[in-house]
Amino acid sequence: DGFEAWGCEASTPFHIRAIEKMGIPAERLKAGRVEYIDFPSEFFDVITFKAVLEHLTDPSAVLRHCLPWLKPGGVIYLASPSSNWMISRWFDRYYALRGMDYSSHISPMHPPYHLYEFGLDSFIKNGRQNGYQVCHHHYDVCETFLPKMFDGLLRRIMRHNNTGMDLTVLLKKNGPAS
Repeated sequence: DGFEAWGCEASTPFHIRAIEKMGIPAERLKAGRVEYIDFPSEFFDVITFKAVLEHLTDPSAVLRHCLPWLKPGGVIYLASPSSNWMISRWFDRYYALRGMDYSSHISPMHPPYHLYEFGLDSFIKNGRQNGYQVCHHHYDVCETFLPKMFDGLLRRIMRHNNTGMDLTVLLKKNGPAS
């Protein structure tokens, strides 16, 4: 209660299912990719991208496209894979030592594949180019995908040195220059 939700869905079957099976009003869910849809300027208080940005071909352009939709003081909440995940870096070192041309950074197990991972610096630098600033960030440790007997120690290390699997950031649109 107390909020209205609007969105978009790129997949036609998922769009239809959301409307027919989930009861989402059709006027609140646009069909199409976020890059090609539009909303009025200063329409949203919050825009969310959870597990989305890493799948888009031009994440910077998408952020630039969506920023005008934010009301003054509004934020973009996003969560994506961290390029600094400790476990992934370990696997990549292992692959390199074995002379293997593998990378753990592209979600090779299943579609939709990750095209990108992000670090906090990438959002800070991109914000300078696109007119936003990072007003909050957090690393989520998540699971290690290693034997459970190591989880406790590894999760504490990742929490301590900010090398968890997911990076969550809040991006705030810069206001007019004074």
